[in-house]
Amino acid sequence: SWKKTYGAEQSNLKMKIYLVLIMGGLIFFLLFRVWPEWLRMYMYLLSWYTLVFLVSLQNVELTKFYRLAQR
Repeated sequence: SWKKTYGAEQSNLKMKIYLVLIMGGLIFFLLFRVWPEWLRMYMYLLSWYTLVFLVSLQNVELTKFYRLAQR
């Protein structure tokens, strides 16, 4: 049977919970235009500071890589 082949369980509550969370998250982000202004601003700031953090983290890792490569 298919469930035995792929190792799926008979009652997989965890998978159903993940499905509901993913679908709720998709609906939440697809309705971006109807969000209140303060929530939009918060998301813009969160995404900006996340980008700054990731770029600075990448620079730190590149610096460590170049220092190790020069040895």
